[in-house]
Amino acid sequence: MENMDQMNKYGHYRVGDKKIFSTASAFIESRRTGQKIEFYYHNKVFAYADKGKIERLSLSDLYRERAQQLRDTYDYLSLQYSGGSDSNNVLMTFLKNDIKLDQVVVRIPKAIVDSGLHRPNINDTSATNLLSEWEYTIKPDLEYLAKYHPQIEISIIDWLDNPVEKISERCFEESIGTLYLTFRLRHPIFSQNTRELEMLSKGKKVGIIYGVDKPDVVIKAGTKSAYFTMNDKHIRHHAATIDNPLGTEYFYFSPAVPEIPHKMAHEIFNWFKLNPMFADYLYPSKMRGSYTMRFQFLNSISKRIVYPYWDVTRFQVQKNNLVHNRGRGVTESDLLVYKSGALDTAINKWNYLVSSYYKEMDQESLLRGETFPPIPSRYYYLGELDELQ
Repeated sequence: MENMDQMNKYGHYRVGDKKIFSTASAFIESRRTGQKIEFYYHNKVFAYADKGKIERLSLSDLYRERAQQLRDTYDYLSLQYSGGSDSNNVLMTFLKNDIKLDQVVVRIPKAIVDSGLHRPNINDTSATNLLSEWEYTIKPDLEYLAKYHPQIEISIIDWLDNPVEKISERCFEESIGTLYLTFRLRHPIFSQNTRELEMLSKGKKVGIIYGVDKPDVVIKAGTKSAYFTMNDKHIRHHAATIDNPLGTEYFYFSPAVPEIPHKMAHEIFNWFKLNPMFADYLYPSKMRGSYTMRFQFLNSISKRIVYPYWDVTRFQVQKNNLVHNRGRGVTESDLLVYKSGALDTAINKWNYLVSSYYKEMDQESLLRGETFPPIPSRYYYLGELDELQ
C-alpha cells in the first residue's frame, strides 16, 4: 500500500501520470507501460533554497543548523555510523557544537570479525578489505566516544545474528518498498536496533540518522553548464522501517535545510573550476565506460572539500562495487562473509521471495541485471565551467 506520508517525506516516482512510492513498483509499471521513470523529491523546496544563505554561511554553519533541527524534532537521536567521511562528519558536527546525540550504532559482521577469519591489513585499501576499517578506524572512534563522551550510548549490532529468521514478506514491504531488490547485508532488517524499538514503545519520537552521500555534480554533454542532482539512491539508501516509518533522516538531503546540498555542490564545482584538468570527471557521457573510476575519484576529492572535520590520514578503503560472477547483490566488501557460507540459506530464501518481482521487470533496465539503477532527481543549476578561470 502506498503511504502518502512517506511519499511526502521521502519522495516518489512518476511513471506517466501515476505516482508511486515503491522503487520496484515503478520499474514494473515502466515495463508495463513503456514509459520512463522520474523521481520527485521536494523539487520546489530545493529549487527555492535561500541563495543568500548559501553564499553567506559556511558548510559548518549549515551542518550545525541541521544537527540542531534534528535535536529539536526528536526525543531520541541515533546515528548510524560506518566510520566513513559522511557519517564521521555528522558525528563531529554534533560533538563540535555540543548538540546532544543519544546513540551511535555500528553494524558489522561481528561473528566474522571475532572469529579471526579476517586479518586486518593497513596496506590494503581495496573494498574487499572493508573489515579492516573496524580495527583501524571504527573501534578507535568508539573508544574515544566511550572515554570522552560516555553519555552517548554505543551499540554494535551483528548482521549475522539469525539472518534467515528475519527474511519474510514483511522485509519486502520495507526493502522493495524503497530501494533494495538484491540481498544486502546492511539492510536494517538484519540488524534491528532494540533501543529504537524500546523508545518507540514508550511513545518517544525517534530519529535514525544516515549520512548517506554527497550530491552528484555533472556537466551536461556538449555544454559547460554544471548541475547537481540527488538521485534516489542518495535519498532512499536506507529504508524507513514499518515500526518507525517516518523516523529515517538523511542528514545532508533534507528539505528542512535545503541549502546544504546546494552549498556542497557549489564547493565541489568550485574545486573543478580551479582544477579544470580534471573536468572530464564531471561529464558522465565521457566517463560512461569508466563508471567506477569516476565514482572513486569524485568520492575521494569531494570528502576533502565538503567535510571540514575530515582527517585525510584515517584508514579508508575504496567504495564498494557489485561483483559480476557471485550472484545477485554480492559486493566486494562482503566476499569474505559470503565465502564463509554463513549466508547461503538466507540468500536462497531471499532470492526465492524476490523472484516474482524479477519476473515482472525488464531485467535489461536493471544495473548489471541485478539492482535498480539510480534515478536522478531534478537537476539544479550551478554555473558555467569556464567562469572565473
